[in-house]
Amino acid sequence: MALRTLLIGVGGRGIWPVRQWPARDDIDIVGLCDIRDEALAQAREHTGVDESACWHDWTQALQGTDCEAVVVITPPKEHYPMCLAAVRAGKHVLVEKPFATDLRQAIEVVNAADEAGVKLVVGQQARYSGANVAAMEFLASGRAGKAEAGFMTRFSKRANVHHSGQDKQSYGWERGVHDFDTAWSIFDSLPATVRAREFNPSWSPYRGGAGMYAIVEYRSGAVCSFNSSFMSHRGDNNFAVDCTLGSLEVGGRGAVYKPADGGDEEILQPGDTTGAETRVTNNWLAWLAGGPEPVQGMHHNLWILATVESVGASSDEGRAVDVEEYLNSRR
Repeated sequence: MALRTLLIGVGGRGIWPVRQWPARDDIDIVGLCDIRDEALAQAREHTGVDESACWHDWTQALQGTDCEAVVVITPPKEHYPMCLAAVRAGKHVLVEKPFATDLRQAIEVVNAADEAGVKLVVGQQARYSGANVAAMEFLASGRAGKAEAGFMTRFSKRANVHHSGQDKQSYGWERGVHDFDTAWSIFDSLPATVRAREFNPSWSPYRGGAGMYAIVEYRSGAVCSFNSSFMSHRGDNNFAVDCTLGSLEVGGRGAVYKPADGGDEEILQPGDTTGAETRVTNNWLAWLAGGPEPVQGMHHNLWILATVESVGASSDEGRAVDVEEYLNSRR
């Protein structure tokens, strides 16, 4: 039976389920909500949802729609109240990252979902880029050996202030969540400790933390540096991973493997070319059907949010932060 689903936020980033899900037979879109008339009109054209099932107010949409699940794709500050209300109403949730910009709020949502017996997944799609999937598959084959050290560089300059403009950790909440999840996909290990320094250039229109230098050690023994800013005057986007048998590079050239013995580089192609949003959707539905919690599941994703806040704590306090201890201190 198709999952009866309400979409909250159907313009901008929220257009992807509007365009993709009508072709599926396992999801039935039964309600639409957006503050903009034009977004609702466009979504109705794609989904065929009747005007009587369209809403401007998300609280009315949640109360008035006969649904089993809710998709939340709205500005990040709205994720926490929307997700909390949805799970308390007994609805499963798929929400874009981050599902809260405060770890304690995220934990409150998870606890409420567990109490209601519903499941929430987070749209961490960056780990499913073609290059990253190719790197994950290559590591799984064993040909590169074990991933032991990473060097992630993310520099760019935002033309305009985005949703995290007033956040103390603007980069962390807006992009760092993707960076840490992508690294997790490569090292396949929980983060153990964080040492970090956040910074905000004098020309930054953000309140704080438009850049960060962080070193994360993983339980596997791997270590990764994150050098990032979206207020840099130059561009650089690369993720280099040193393994026991060679090095992987995931960046502008896609995924490239350089063997340690000096052999020729190998440009890697993903075997699984399923789109990122489809993979997240499939993982969610498989979990609802009784499968194991996926990597985007709410309990796992708390570790990503804990890493973001651990970076802030390390920067503020000038010390190494144990991520698990930090996470438990917020429960």
